[in-house]
Amino acid sequence: MHRTILTGLSVMFLGTQAIAATAMIGKELQALLSDGKVIALGGPKEGYSGELSVLKDGTAHGQVKLDSGDVISIDGVWHISGNTFCRTWKGGRDAGKAVC
Repeated sequence: MHRTILTGLSVMFLGTQAIAATAMIGKELQALLSDGKVIALGGPKEGYSGELSVLKDGTAHGQVKLDSGDVISIDGVWHISGNTFCRTWKGGRDAGKAVC
């Protein structure tokens, strides 16, 4: 799988020379994720960091580690709605709710 960083509605690709952010339309998002990706989550000053494996079958699995040391598992499904990445996790504060 390829590694991609998702931030809000922008997708940032790690290149050899620089990091570029670009908004994508639904077809581009679907094509980007169609073979699966590993997405880096959070980072310095975000309060958490981790990885999420977005699989081509529409499922996603991963975990984040909070600055407090707590580890939260992420498990659920994803889809593209219009020009937006949407996900529904099994646990957490948004459990069972589609968040786009």
